[in-house]
Amino acid sequence: MSTLISSLSLDQAAEALRASGFRAHVAEQPDGRPVLQSAVQGLGFIVVPGNRAPDRAEGHVDFTFSCLIHVEGHVLAEQVGRWNETKRFARLYLTQQTLVLAMDAFVAAGDAALCLRGYCELWDRVMHEFIAYLRTLPVHAPAAA
Repeated sequence: MSTLISSLSLDQAAEALRASGFRAHVAEQPDGRPVLQSAVQGLGFIVVPGNRAPDRAEGHVDFTFSCLIHVEGHVLAEQVGRWNETKRFARLYLTQQTLVLAMDAFVAAGDAALCLRGYCELWDRVMHEFIAYLRTLPVHAPAAA
């Protein structure tokens, strides 16, 4: 019996990013987990492997695209909420002084590499919209203590 679940290793995911026109570099997070590093218009992002495939030790069925921006000052919750109200595929949230844009990519159904390439195209568009959105954000000075 053949399985319908497909998966990608981190190296295969890197090749899918490269085939989509991104550079892709395998790196390690501080906790030792491997990630892919890349950028859109000079703004860096990472692709983190998610759940392992049930039949492959090195295969993953999903990945998370994430872009982290350190903020000097205060970003209002309404500003973050405005993005999330108008965008469907990627969510924005604020943790401490970091804006995080994240998009999950599920690649287990069908041709995993082709599916990830589709997510790469979507991520590229989201990142361009995010860069434009960042330019509209007024960042407020931190409150005096």
